Amino acid sequence: GAAYEQFNVAQAYAENDTQWALLRYWRALSLEGLKTSDVGVRNAAINDSQRLLILPAGSATDDMLEPAREHLEALLGAPLTPAVIPTP
Repeated sequence: GAAYEQFNVAQAYAENDTQWALLRYWRALSLEGLKTSDVGVRNAAINDSQRLLILPAGSATDDMLEPAREHLEALLGAPLTPAVIPTP
């Protein structure tokens, strides 16, 4: 969608982990909002959510992290485990 494309443009301007956290959080939500069965869209949302969760502590707020975990579990259809969240 258009929002996803705008987030892709905005990533060139992300200068710190907090900005990357915001970008990944909102981009993942924009992808989920598309409500499509496209595997590429689903995988991109999973990737952004996983990458959000491995940013350094303090980069994202709890108000971003908890929904990201919930959305990731819903996308994967399973509870999160250390194997699901890559290490930085």
